[in-house]
Amino acid sequence: MGLSLIYDATLITNVRGGKRTGTFFVADALLKEFLRRDDISLKIYCRSGDEKQARINLAPYLSQKNCKIIFVKRHFFGVQFRLFLKAVLRVLPKFLTTFLYSSAQKILALKQKAVMPSKKESLEKTENCVFFSPFFAPPKEYLHLAKFLVLHDVIPLIFDEYKNNPGNYWFLELTRKLDEGYTCFANSAYTKADFLKHLPHLKPENI
Repeated sequence: MGLSLIYDATLITNVRGGKRTGTFFVADALLKEFLRRDDISLKIYCRSGDEKQARINLAPYLSQKNCKIIFVKRHFFGVQFRLFLKAVLRVLPKFLTTFLYSSAQKILALKQKAVMPSKKESLEKTENCVFFSPFFAPPKEYLHLAKFLVLHDVIPLIFDEYKNNPGNYWFLELTRKLDEGYTCFANSAYTKADFLKHLPHLKPENI
């Protein structure tokens, strides 16, 4: 039996107006490689507020191969509220930003449960099934699977202008959750050294 892999294509599905970053091209190259492999049974996972645009972005990849898409729709209120909150927090004292943004994210997470995949749909068999993300942490529905994650840099951990930016809250949450249950791929030896320096609980052999 081949490997069953759930790939987080959120970076790809959420691109608009041709704006592509280096992390996009990492996600792009990995998805193309997984699609090329005959020994992998691939499912594509994505979170987006615009399902139509997400499917348009995925169409070029799926022209030669049919894959199941696990589509998680971000609640419209949550998307708009995050944008509003980010604008408000820019004018507040820095010591309030992390606390307020963290609290708001927890509230929105409760709202998000209504649009997550059903338990039957999301809980895959652990045997021969893994979750691979080129950027974001896996959602809790897949934490029971083997987890693979690409690490890019630790800038939001070491520079205050990024650390106190509410838009980077997701990254700070990710670093708090990283443990030996993850197998990580660093984009350079320097990145690996940085993560081990700033997150000393991580094991070198897991990166």
